[in-house]
Amino acid sequence: YIEDNAAYHFDSPLLGKFLKKYCKKRGVEIVEDSFYGITPNDDGSVKFLVGDKDIYSADLFIDCSGFKSLLLGQMMKEEYIPFSDTLINNKALVAKIPYTNKEKQLKNYTNSVALDNGWCWEIPLWDGLSVGYVHTNMFASEEEIEKEFFDRYGKIDYTTITFKTGRYKRGWVKNVVGLGLSYGFIEPLE
Repeated sequence: YIEDNAAYHFDSPLLGKFLKKYCKKRGVEIVEDSFYGITPNDDGSVKFLVGDKDIYSADLFIDCSGFKSLLLGQMMKEEYIPFSDTLINNKALVAKIPYTNKEKQLKNYTNSVALDNGWCWEIPLWDGLSVGYVHTNMFASEEEIEKEFFDRYGKIDYTTITFKTGRYKRGWVKNVVGLGLSYGFIEPLE
């Protein structure tokens, strides 16, 4: 049944804009500031979050800073447990490409394709394909990896994302909770 065996892919920037607009209409205050650091309490919990524009107090702080893990990892110094001894992929070449035949290519599933040094995802979105080549450089050079990617998709502009596999020992430390990539990451196929 589809309700039990389905996943949905969203264009993250568009979803973020939608959620911001949705929340604002319902009275949620949106604060845009750059994180600078924390002021700790005597017990090591976070008293204030320090930004470029202001300081912020709360009972609970949610770290959603992605791979940087600014609060949980950097400020709270939580121990990181790497999985890199068994999960060796640590990079992805990522691009969004236009459809050449939308009627044929717009499918309701993600295609995963094995290549010599990793695997590719092909995620059909409404306005194009999100593609990526997840790999390690342990057995091939950057040039060899790029050639494999170009052989599959043509010479396209891409971004390289470097990631580490693993997780923090605890996802909740004092009054800081790490969500998503701020807590851990297994592999894009997860």
